[in-house]
Amino acid sequence: MKFELLSRKVELRANNDNDSMTVSGYVNKTGELSEVLGSGKKFVEKIAPGAFTRALSRNPDNIDFLAEHNSKHILASTRNGSLRLFEDSTGLYMEATISPTTWGHDYYQLIDDKILRNMSFGFRTLDDSWDVRDDGIYERTINDLELLEVSVVRDPAYSQSTISARGIDVIGDIEIPTDLEEGEQRNMDEIKELFEGLE
Repeated sequence: MKFELLSRKVELRANNDNDSMTVSGYVNKTGELSEVLGSGKKFVEKIAPGAFTRALSRNPDNIDFLAEHNSKHILASTRNGSLRLFEDSTGLYMEATISPTTWGHDYYQLIDDKILRNMSFGFRTLDDSWDVRDDGIYERTINDLELLEVSVVRDPAYSQSTISARGIDVIGDIEIPTDLEEGEQRNMDEIKELFEGLE
């Protein structure tokens, strides 16, 4: 299983209450398609409703809120309760109280200044399904996943969220099931034969 990153534009809000550096927003809106992804074969993807709830039930106490997916820049964590995550009818929601470290102050300021407005998450796919759209782009639905971290990022891959939820860099190329590719090739061959028959 490959480690993947998924980001999208969402609205990350900074709250200046009681001098605590708190932020909140949607990491990902379930059922909504990402931007077109992939360096070779192009695809879009979405997270199925319920996938985050299952992921959080399996790993409730070991998820970090990071800056730009950098494990050295931990901003908050479920380990000490400074990061709270839950899935509702919209998607994966987060609330975090950022630790007052040097980089914590820096990143909070960037969020508060609306320079960093997007969210992303690192995950491993446990179960997915694929389809081919009419425009030839593959569509992937992630039905189950292992959630590893959430991050504030500059460049998102999902453009419809309230923090910024997937400005996604995919680590490695995603393998598209071969039966889909073969089906696509068969369709192209049939179209070619049809045109050749008209000549």
